[in-house]
Amino acid sequence: MDYGRIIRRALEIVWRHKVLWVFGIAAALFSGGGGGGNGANGIQYTLDENSLRRFGQQMPFGPNVEAVVPVILAIIGLVLLLVLVFAIVGIIVRYTSVGALIGGVDEVERTERTSFRSALRIGWQRLLRLFAIDLIIGIAMFVVVLALVFLTIAGVLFAVLPAIALAEGGGSGANVLAVLWGVGVGLAVLVALVAVSVIVSAITTLIREVAFRANVLERQGVFASIGTAFRLIRGNLKEVLLVWLILVAINLALSIVAIPLVVIGIVGVIGPAVAAFALTESVAVTLLVLVPIALFFVLVAAFIGGLVLTFQSAVWTLSYREWRTEHLVPEAV
Repeated sequence: MDYGRIIRRALEIVWRHKVLWVFGIAAALFSGGGGGGNGANGIQYTLDENSLRRFGQQMPFGPNVEAVVPVILAIIGLVLLLVLVFAIVGIIVRYTSVGALIGGVDEVERTERTSFRSALRIGWQRLLRLFAIDLIIGIAMFVVVLALVFLTIAGVLFAVLPAIALAEGGGSGANVLAVLWGVGVGLAVLVALVAVSVIVSAITTLIREVAFRANVLERQGVFASIGTAFRLIRGNLKEVLLVWLILVAINLALSIVAIPLVVIGIVGVIGPAVAAFALTESVAVTLLVLVPIALFFVLVAAFIGGLVLTFQSAVWTLSYREWRTEHLVPEAV
């Protein structure tokens, strides 16, 4: 497997087919999740009428605070509804874009061309299955992380309790032994936790990326795609790990390069805002200066992140095309 050729080809595809940038930027913008809590209902039952009346005497709304509570609850409900809508839109945009990137690169390899419409169609057709794959992998990883938390607690107790018992035995020698035991076992637990976390992160990434491509390119079902990912990774473990390591190294290099750019961005956002407040002492003027500049830097960061994500997706797709074999029969759902 020629990794250099794959990297060069991915860069060429990203540069020559700029329509893929749209999906990369969209996926980068909506790569996070959203959620909301519900702590508002307790107000209705905790505050009685007298409490509300006493509270209302001290507030700008006057004594009729009871009339304001439904408004506050309505605002909270509206915010939660907006969060829910944003989360749903985020899921649709993210997984449609991920599928479009995979399908678009594959289309370029098959036909030397792609278009926004054709890539969008591929992503739209597979978005629910891609979401389901990610959800299943996420649930499995949550169980693993939960087990790691319990194991970490057990490791900490194993380090602390014997150390306390030794220290209570008295004597300087016992205290030194207790410190050595606690520090030694604690470091061992920390190293093991970091190593396992890296392994879990790598496994999650590998299964997700390969399963996504099995789903989009082979049109396999959700569980069939995950099964294909396990079989393909097991059969090409060295190659898959090398691709992952190459992308990790590229991300690390880009992160190092981005450090001064991030500093410049922070100074570029905060500096004018501080200057505006110092000159005017007006929060409104400060916000008028701060918001457009901050929005500009956010869009620049999203643009750069989208290009990087497009490149990474292209590398995984090209690698998958190298790994897949004749026995991978499409299994549509």
